[in-house]
Amino acid sequence: MLTSMTGFGKASGTIQNIDLTVELKSVNSRYLEINLNCPKNLNFIEHAARNLLKKTLQRGSIYCYIAAKEAETTGSEFKINHNLLESFLSVFRDVKKASNQTPALQFSDFLSQPDIISLQEEGINEERFSADFLKLLQTALDAILLMQEREGQNTEICLRDRISSISNIMDKILVLQKENVPAHIEMMKQRISELLETAADENSMNQDIIQIADKLDISEEIERFHSHVEQFSAYLDMKESVGKRLNFLLQEMNREVTTMGNKAAHASISMNVVELKNQLEAIREQVQNIK
Repeated sequence: MLTSMTGFGKASGTIQNIDLTVELKSVNSRYLEINLNCPKNLNFIEHAARNLLKKTLQRGSIYCYIAAKEAETTGSEFKINHNLLESFLSVFRDVKKASNQTPALQFSDFLSQPDIISLQEEGINEERFSADFLKLLQTALDAILLMQEREGQNTEICLRDRISSISNIMDKILVLQKENVPAHIEMMKQRISELLETAADENSMNQDIIQIADKLDISEEIERFHSHVEQFSAYLDMKESVGKRLNFLLQEMNREVTTMGNKAAHASISMNVVELKNQLEAIREQVQNIK
């Protein structure tokens, strides 16, 4: 089953009072390239994130964007230092007694002492945060893998249709080839006889004809091409990654088709060769996106 390198996945969640959004995007590439954009305060999750991406995705340029903001309901809270508050009140009472005054104690007096009422922010537990983040990242990965699988299924259908078309074209070339060599041999006999105005030496002429026939014969190229087509179809049935092997086979198929066009010296064969190259180029563009 073919798998595409193109896909998109997204997942959102809240971890330790931080709202997170993970977006994954993948495009085709010869190798695995991971581009990770992570907030500085969460750099500690980068290593684990890269390892999970490498383990899950074999090829392609992967773009991972991580957005984070503090949740509306946070773990931070104001706390009273009761010992310090009691000491503050004790000093206030002593001052009041010593001065024989009755000053009013305002709430602002407490706020002016930052150590009495302070904001306690909840710190990030990096180990627990990383574990929860990897679950979120896996959700985004599941989404991108599903999209890549669907893209691969659509591509496989297109490839099988084109391989079928290529086989039909090759059948036409094979029929034309069977007519091509005898037609060229007869034409050469007539030309030689006309040039000599008499019957040519049969043995000498036969040697020349054999050489010409060998140059025109494309049966070996046709046979190798059919073998490549069968191997291509076999790769489509495999469950493992076959993108690189398909690309190599296409190069070999192109080489055989080019040789056919150069050797055949036949207008109809040349026209079919052009169509073959068009089909192979269309296949090549699709194969570039296969893992």
